[in-house]
Amino acid sequence: MGFWPCHIAVQVKSGPSFFDKRQSPNGWWFPFGDGHGQYWLHHDFPVIVVLVDLESGIGYWQAVTADTVMSTGEGWKVEVPSAQRLDGSALAALFELAEAPRVQGDSILAEFYTNLDHLPPEAARPLRRLHASVPRTDLSARRPIERLAATLASKRSDPDGCCGLLLEKTPNWLHRREDDKPEWRGPDEREVWVAVGGYANEYGLPARAAEAYRRAAAAGSQPEGYWRAVGGLFEVEIAQEQAKETLEAAGSRVGGRILVDIGLAILAHRGQPGPVPVPSSLLPQTAAD
Repeated sequence: MGFWPCHIAVQVKSGPSFFDKRQSPNGWWFPFGDGHGQYWLHHDFPVIVVLVDLESGIGYWQAVTADTVMSTGEGWKVEVPSAQRLDGSALAALFELAEAPRVQGDSILAEFYTNLDHLPPEAARPLRRLHASVPRTDLSARRPIERLAATLASKRSDPDGCCGLLLEKTPNWLHRREDDKPEWRGPDEREVWVAVGGYANEYGLPARAAEAYRRAAAAGSQPEGYWRAVGGLFEVEIAQEQAKETLEAAGSRVGGRILVDIGLAILAHRGQPGPVPVPSSLLPQTAAD
Protein backbone atom coordinates (compact mmCIF):
# COMPACT_ATOMS: atom_id res chain seq x y z
CA MET A 1 0.00 0.00 0.00
CA GLY A 2 1.44 3.36 -1.01
CA PHE A 3 1.26 6.58 0.99
CA TRP A 4 1.00 10.13 -0.27
CA PRO A 5 0.67 13.53 1.38
CA CYS A 6 -2.79 14.27 2.74
CA HIS A 7 -3.75 17.40 4.65
CA ILE A 8 -6.46 18.04 7.22
CA ALA A 9 -6.81 21.20 9.30
CA VAL A 10 -7.54 20.42 12.96
CA GLN A 11 -9.20 22.57 15.63
CA VAL A 12 -8.40 21.05 19.02
CA LYS A 13 -10.26 21.90 22.23
CA SER A 14 -9.84 20.30 25.64
CA GLY A 15 -11.13 20.55 29.17
CA PRO A 16 -14.34 19.82 31.02
CA SER A 17 -16.13 22.92 29.66
CA PHE A 18 -16.34 21.23 26.26
CA PHE A 19 -18.06 18.18 27.71
CA ASP A 20 -20.08 19.38 30.71
CA LYS A 21 -23.62 20.54 29.88
CA ARG A 22 -23.01 20.10 26.16
CA GLN A 23 -24.25 16.54 25.79
CA SER A 24 -26.02 15.67 22.55
CA PRO A 25 -27.96 12.53 21.61
CA ASN A 26 -24.79 10.91 20.27
CA GLY A 27 -21.97 12.79 21.97
CA TRP A 28 -21.40 16.52 22.50
CA TRP A 29 -22.32 19.77 20.75
CA PHE A 30 -19.49 22.05 19.68
CA PRO A 31 -20.79 25.60 19.04
CA PHE A 32 -19.03 28.33 17.06
CA GLY A 33 -19.70 31.67 15.42
CA ASP A 34 -20.21 32.64 11.80
CA GLY A 35 -16.63 33.82 11.37
CA HIS A 36 -15.23 30.41 12.29
CA GLY A 37 -17.92 28.68 10.22
CA GLN A 38 -17.09 30.57 7.05
CA TYR A 39 -13.35 30.11 7.55
CA TRP A 40 -13.60 26.37 8.18
CA LEU A 41 -16.15 25.62 5.44
CA HIS A 42 -14.09 27.48 2.83
CA HIS A 43 -10.64 26.39 3.98
CA ASP A 44 -8.29 24.92 1.39
CA PHE A 45 -8.10 21.76 3.52
CA PRO A 46 -10.92 19.78 5.10
CA VAL A 47 -11.39 20.78 8.74
CA ILE A 48 -12.13 18.60 11.75
CA VAL A 49 -12.90 19.54 15.34
CA VAL A 50 -11.28 17.43 18.06
CA LEU A 51 -12.49 17.44 21.67
CA VAL A 52 -9.98 15.98 24.11
CA ASP A 53 -11.04 14.52 27.44
CA LEU A 54 -8.03 15.29 29.62
CA GLU A 55 -8.95 12.73 32.27
CA SER A 56 -9.12 9.78 29.89
CA GLY A 57 -6.76 11.15 27.28
CA ILE A 58 -9.27 10.30 24.54
CA GLY A 59 -9.97 12.61 21.63
CA TYR A 60 -13.27 12.67 19.73
CA TRP A 61 -13.57 14.19 16.28
CA GLN A 62 -16.08 15.49 13.74
CA ALA A 63 -15.64 16.92 10.24
CA VAL A 64 -16.89 20.47 9.68
CA THR A 65 -18.92 20.28 6.47
CA ALA A 66 -22.15 21.66 5.07
CA ASP A 67 -23.74 18.33 6.05
CA THR A 68 -22.63 18.40 9.71
CA VAL A 69 -23.00 22.11 10.50
CA MET A 70 -26.36 23.11 12.06
CA SER A 71 -27.84 26.51 12.91
CA THR A 72 -28.54 27.35 16.56
CA GLY A 73 -30.23 30.67 15.86
CA GLU A 74 -27.38 32.54 17.57
CA GLY A 75 -24.59 30.73 15.71
CA TRP A 76 -23.65 27.29 14.45
CA LYS A 77 -22.77 23.90 15.92
CA VAL A 78 -21.60 20.40 15.02
CA GLU A 79 -22.24 17.20 16.91
CA VAL A 80 -19.03 15.42 17.93
CA PRO A 81 -20.02 11.74 18.31
CA SER A 82 -18.67 9.75 21.22
CA ALA A 83 -18.22 6.86 18.76
CA GLN A 84 -15.69 8.81 16.68
CA ARG A 85 -12.47 8.46 18.60
CA LEU A 86 -9.30 9.95 17.22
CA ASP A 87 -7.27 6.74 17.12
CA GLY A 88 -6.42 4.00 14.64
CA SER A 89 -10.07 3.31 14.01
CA ALA A 90 -10.45 6.79 12.46
CA LEU A 91 -7.66 6.38 9.91
CA ALA A 92 -9.80 5.18 6.98
CA ALA A 93 -12.44 7.89 7.50
CA LEU A 94 -9.78 10.61 7.77
CA PHE A 95 -8.03 9.41 4.61
CA GLU A 96 -11.37 9.50 2.79
CA LEU A 97 -12.03 13.02 4.07
CA ALA A 98 -8.57 14.22 3.05
CA GLU A 99 -8.79 12.74 -0.44
CA ALA A 100 -12.31 13.95 -1.22
CA PRO A 101 -12.45 17.01 -3.50
CA ARG A 102 -13.28 20.21 -1.68
CA VAL A 103 -16.77 21.48 -2.45
CA GLN A 104 -16.48 24.73 -4.37
CA GLY A 105 -18.80 27.67 -3.92
CA ASP A 106 -20.69 29.10 -1.01
CA SER A 107 -22.23 26.22 0.93
CA ILE A 108 -24.20 28.53 3.21
CA LEU A 109 -25.71 30.24 0.17
CA ALA A 110 -26.75 26.83 -1.19
CA GLU A 111 -28.24 25.98 2.19
CA PHE A 112 -30.17 29.26 2.13
CA TYR A 113 -32.08 28.27 -1.00
CA THR A 114 -32.71 24.81 0.41
CA ASN A 115 -34.10 26.37 3.59
CA LEU A 116 -36.40 28.63 1.57
CA ASP A 117 -37.94 25.52 0.03
CA HIS A 118 -38.84 24.33 3.54
CA LEU A 119 -40.53 27.60 4.51
CA PRO A 120 -44.11 28.70 3.82
CA PRO A 121 -44.36 31.11 0.86
CA GLU A 122 -45.38 33.98 3.17
CA ALA A 123 -42.01 33.66 4.92
CA ALA A 124 -39.86 32.69 1.94
CA ARG A 125 -40.92 35.57 -0.34
CA PRO A 126 -39.75 38.45 1.89
CA LEU A 127 -36.51 36.62 2.68
CA ARG A 128 -35.87 36.06 -1.01
CA ARG A 129 -36.54 39.76 -1.74
CA LEU A 130 -34.33 40.82 1.12
CA HIS A 131 -31.47 38.56 0.07
CA ALA A 132 -31.67 39.69 -3.56
CA SER A 133 -31.41 43.33 -2.48
CA VAL A 134 -27.92 42.80 -1.01
CA PRO A 135 -24.82 42.67 -3.28
CA ARG A 136 -23.41 39.14 -3.58
CA THR A 137 -20.04 40.33 -2.34
CA ASP A 138 -21.46 41.80 0.89
CA LEU A 139 -21.32 38.63 3.00
CA SER A 140 -21.62 40.53 6.28
CA ALA A 141 -25.06 41.76 5.17
CA ARG A 142 -26.15 38.47 3.60
CA ARG A 143 -25.24 36.13 6.46
CA PRO A 144 -27.93 37.34 8.91
CA ILE A 145 -30.59 36.80 6.24
CA GLU A 146 -29.28 33.31 5.53
CA ARG A 147 -29.10 32.57 9.23
CA LEU A 148 -32.68 33.73 9.72
CA ALA A 149 -33.83 31.33 7.00
CA ALA A 150 -31.82 28.53 8.62
CA THR A 151 -33.32 29.30 12.02
CA LEU A 152 -36.89 29.27 10.73
CA ALA A 153 -36.35 26.08 8.73
CA SER A 154 -34.50 24.14 11.42
CA LYS A 155 -37.02 24.91 14.16
CA ARG A 156 -40.18 23.87 12.33
CA SER A 157 -40.80 21.25 15.02
CA ASP A 158 -41.15 24.08 17.56
CA PRO A 159 -42.46 27.11 15.64
CA ASP A 160 -43.75 28.86 18.76
CA GLY A 161 -40.34 28.58 20.40
CA CYS A 162 -38.71 29.82 17.21
CA CYS A 163 -40.98 32.87 17.02
CA GLY A 164 -40.42 33.47 20.73
CA LEU A 165 -36.66 33.50 20.20
CA LEU A 166 -36.90 36.03 17.40
CA LEU A 167 -39.57 38.28 18.92
CA GLU A 168 -38.77 38.18 22.64
CA LYS A 169 -35.00 37.74 22.56
CA THR A 170 -34.05 39.01 19.13
CA PRO A 171 -30.51 37.65 18.57
CA ASN A 172 -27.62 40.07 18.27
CA TRP A 173 -26.68 38.66 14.87
CA LEU A 174 -30.08 39.78 13.58
CA HIS A 175 -30.53 43.28 15.02
CA ARG A 176 -26.81 44.18 15.27
CA ARG A 177 -27.52 46.97 17.69
CA GLU A 178 -24.60 48.65 19.40
CA ASP A 179 -24.58 49.34 23.15
CA ASP A 180 -24.67 53.10 22.70
CA LYS A 181 -26.88 53.02 19.58
CA PRO A 182 -30.22 51.28 20.04
CA GLU A 183 -31.15 51.60 16.36
CA TRP A 184 -31.74 48.41 14.38
CA ARG A 185 -28.63 47.81 12.25
CA GLY A 186 -29.39 44.40 10.78
CA PRO A 187 -31.23 43.40 7.59
CA ASP A 188 -34.26 45.47 6.55
CA GLU A 189 -36.43 45.20 9.63
CA ARG A 190 -39.64 45.49 7.63
CA GLU A 191 -38.96 42.34 5.62
CA VAL A 192 -37.66 40.46 8.65
CA TRP A 193 -40.91 40.86 10.57
CA VAL A 194 -43.11 40.25 7.54
CA ALA A 195 -41.27 36.94 7.11
CA VAL A 196 -41.71 36.03 10.79
CA GLY A 197 -45.38 36.98 10.61
CA GLY A 198 -45.92 34.74 7.59
CA TYR A 199 -44.14 31.89 9.36
CA ALA A 200 -46.27 32.31 12.49
CA ASN A 201 -49.45 32.43 10.41
CA GLU A 202 -48.57 29.18 8.64
CA TYR A 203 -48.18 27.40 11.97
CA GLY A 204 -51.39 28.78 13.50
CA LEU A 205 -49.82 31.21 15.96
CA PRO A 206 -52.04 34.32 15.84
CA ALA A 207 -50.43 36.08 18.81
CA ARG A 208 -46.95 35.70 17.30
CA ALA A 209 -48.19 36.77 13.86
CA ALA A 210 -49.92 39.84 15.29
CA GLU A 211 -46.76 40.93 17.09
CA ALA A 212 -44.58 40.39 14.03
CA TYR A 213 -46.88 42.39 11.75
CA ARG A 214 -47.12 45.19 14.35
CA ARG A 215 -43.34 45.39 14.27
CA ALA A 216 -43.31 45.38 10.46
CA ALA A 217 -45.70 48.34 10.42
CA ALA A 218 -43.73 50.18 13.11
CA ALA A 219 -40.54 49.65 11.11
CA GLY A 220 -42.13 51.32 8.09
CA SER A 221 -43.67 48.56 5.96
CA GLN A 222 -45.90 50.15 3.34
CA PRO A 223 -48.73 50.73 3.12
CA GLU A 224 -48.64 51.17 6.87
CA GLY A 225 -52.40 50.91 7.31
CA TYR A 226 -52.45 47.56 5.55
CA TRP A 227 -49.84 45.96 7.80
CA ARG A 228 -51.36 47.40 10.96
CA ALA A 229 -54.72 46.02 9.85
CA VAL A 230 -53.18 42.60 9.19
CA GLY A 231 -51.88 42.57 12.76
CA GLY A 232 -55.32 43.61 14.00
CA LEU A 233 -57.00 40.74 12.13
CA PHE A 234 -54.81 38.24 13.97
CA GLU A 235 -55.66 39.95 17.26
CA VAL A 236 -59.36 39.31 16.57
CA GLU A 237 -58.72 35.67 17.50
CA ILE A 238 -56.98 36.37 20.79
CA ALA A 239 -57.72 39.85 22.18
CA GLN A 240 -60.88 41.52 20.89
CA GLU A 241 -60.52 44.89 22.67
CA GLN A 242 -56.93 45.22 21.53
CA ALA A 243 -57.98 44.19 18.03
CA LYS A 244 -60.61 46.93 17.91
CA GLU A 245 -58.10 49.58 18.97
CA THR A 246 -55.54 48.35 16.44
CA LEU A 247 -58.04 48.22 13.58
CA GLU A 248 -59.52 51.64 14.31
CA ALA A 249 -56.04 53.15 14.40
CA ALA A 250 -55.13 51.40 11.14
CA GLY A 251 -58.23 52.84 9.48
CA SER A 252 -56.77 56.34 9.60
CA ARG A 253 -53.65 55.25 7.70
CA VAL A 254 -53.15 54.54 4.02
CA GLY A 255 -54.01 51.10 2.72
CA GLY A 256 -55.91 49.65 5.62
CA ARG A 257 -59.54 50.59 5.01
CA ILE A 258 -60.85 47.35 3.51
CA LEU A 259 -59.11 45.03 6.00
CA VAL A 260 -60.15 47.33 8.85
CA ASP A 261 -63.80 47.16 7.82
CA ILE A 262 -63.63 43.37 7.53
CA GLY A 263 -62.06 43.06 10.97
CA LEU A 264 -64.53 45.39 12.63
CA ALA A 265 -67.42 43.55 10.99
CA ILE A 266 -66.13 40.28 12.38
CA LEU A 267 -65.82 41.77 15.84
CA ALA A 268 -69.32 43.29 15.72
CA HIS A 269 -70.79 39.96 14.68
CA ARG A 270 -69.13 37.83 17.36
CA GLY A 271 -71.65 35.71 19.24
CA GLN A 272 -74.39 36.25 16.66
CA PRO A 273 -75.77 33.56 14.36
CA GLY A 274 -75.32 33.50 10.62
CA PRO A 275 -72.59 34.82 8.33
CA VAL A 276 -70.73 38.07 8.94
CA PRO A 277 -72.49 40.92 7.05
CA VAL A 278 -70.52 42.35 4.15
CA PRO A 279 -69.02 45.73 5.15
CA SER A 280 -70.52 48.67 3.29
CA SER A 281 -67.10 49.59 1.86
CA LEU A 282 -67.15 46.32 -0.07
CA LEU A 283 -70.70 46.52 -1.36
CA PRO A 284 -69.98 48.48 -4.59
CA GLN A 285 -67.23 46.06 -5.55
CA THR A 286 -69.39 43.08 -4.62
CA ALA A 287 -72.28 44.40 -6.78
CA ALA A 288 -69.98 44.97 -9.73
CA ASP A 289 -68.66 41.41 -9.49
